[in-house]
Order: sequence, then C-alpha cells, then structure tokens
Amino acid sequence: MPELPEVETIRRQLEPLIVGKTISSIEVFLKKSFIGETKDLIGKKIIRIERKGKILQLNFERPGLSASKGRALKRQIGLYIHLRMSGQLLFSNQPQKVSPFEARKHKHLRITIHFTNQSQLHFIDQRTFGFITTNPNVIPQGIDALDPALTIDKLSTILKSTGRPIKQILLDQNLIAGIGNIYAGEILWEAKIDPAVKGDSLLQGRTLIQAIRKILFEAIKHGGSTMNDQLYRHVRGEAGGYQ
Repeated sequence: MPELPEVETIRRQLEPLIVGKTISSIEVFLKKSFIGETKDLIGKKIIRIERKGKILQLNFERPGLSASKGRALKRQIGLYIHLRMSGQLLFSNQPQKVSPFEARKHKHLRITIHFTNQSQLHFIDQRTFGFITTNPNVIPQGIDALDPALTIDKLSTILKSTGRPIKQILLDQNLIAGIGNIYAGEILWEAKIDPAVKGDSLLQGRTLIQAIRKILFEAIKHGGSTMNDQLYRHVRGEAGGYQ
C-alpha cells in the first residue's frame, strides 16, 4: 500500500510532467474509481501538485474575479487522488486516445486523464480500492508526518490525547497523516519503542520524531518501497528502491 514516501515520490515525479498542462478530457472505465463530475475539470490548467498524508492534490488555475463583486465566479475545484492498496499513476507522452475497448486490454486501467498536448495520466488500480475525486473531504485531518509543525510539543499533545498503543496512533490519519503499517513498524524499530506502549505514557517523544523523519526521508530518497506484489510503481513504471 503506498504510504507517504511513495505518494511524495509520485508527487515529485509528476510535478515537472503535468504542472502547466490543461485537461482536455477524462475517460472513466470503472465508475466507482471517479467521484465527482468530470465535466467540471475540462479546460482546467494544473498549477500545483500538493500532498497531505497519502493524498495527492492537483490544484487548478483560479477562475477570474468578478469586477462587480470582487470574488471568484465559481467555486475552486481541486482533484484529489487516493491510491489506497494498489493504485498507480502512469504518465505517457504518446499521442494516442485510449478507447474503452482498448482499455480492456489493460484490465486494471480505471481512468485516463487526457491533456491538450495529447499526453495522458493513467490511473491503474488492481484491487479497485483507490479513487480520484473532486471532494476535498478526503484530505486527512491529522498533521502530515513530515510537517515541520510536528514538533515535540505537538507530538506530546497528540500522545496525551489517547491511551491507545503507539502504533495505532501512528496509523491514525486523523492524528498523524501519511504513515501506514510498513513504515510504522520501521519507525518504532528505529526508535526502539515497543508498538504496544500506550501513547499517554510514552517518554521518548524526541526519539520518535527523529525516527519518523529519518525513516520517511530515507524512503523518499530511494523512491519508496515496491513490495513483492509489485503494485507500487513510479510514474514511468519503475519500481521503488527502498528496502
């Protein structure tokens, strides 16, 4: 399952490839994989790609301002991508339109976003738990695990708020966003903290923050982790190199 390092790797790879591009059409091959109205995105220009936790966010150029009212004419629309268990984003420069018939040749292709320069972004998802949506409510409430605002004091407040085991706290996206089962285990191993220790009794807050940053930055440096199932891939199809 892609966690923070994998999603951040994809964000960094996509940024030079699709920022500045304008969406010309969107093909949805599995209805549940896209939540929202594709027509709202046609003609939208991507100006920035952000990430919070495991969610990618594509930001579009803002609409013009009303001269009389001094406010946006339309509500701002973003596009939010959650890869979940097996989602992949693959970029192609090939000027070809993927028809529904041709899409069936790749049985896990769920969505293709076409740009005006004829490049495409393909969303492939074997297990079909991932999705793309225009609903910003999918953004996790917790602080991002690599946010500089996750200080000793902030972590202490989070830990004191619950008596759950520390590993459960790390996995709770409404408390700390971006860490999944794989990296939670590595972080706790690095910090020499028992996963069963209750959060409100943990004394090694500084050690835990250092371990979070060390493990996640190291994983990003190597492009994330591709497990034996080979489901995580870079935007050009390569595997992650973190072990």
